[in-house]
Amino acid sequence: MNEDGNAGGVLLYLICVAFFAVSFGAIGAWLGNRYHGQPLMGFAAGLMCGPIGLLLMFLLPSEGFERVEREYCRFCKSGLNRGATVCHKCGRDQQSVQSNR
Repeated sequence: MNEDGNAGGVLLYLICVAFFAVSFGAIGAWLGNRYHGQPLMGFAAGLMCGPIGLLLMFLLPSEGFERVEREYCRFCKSGLNRGATVCHKCGRDQQSVQSNR
């Protein structure tokens, strides 16, 4: 048998590993965002640890994680950074919006 006979099998193996790693990473990002507000941490856990990382994201307590609450512009509905005084998209003043609440 020649040396290139197994190259197709190795390539198929690498494609399968990459597919499952990205799939577990995407599911981990969803779990991390839903339960902890940290999608990047969930993606990394799913990508590197596979199903064990998904289980960790699901079972870890969420008290130790800071959940980022976003405010939205009343006029254009785009997300605002914490403490923003002007919307970066429409340029409208947010001070008057906050004082009316």
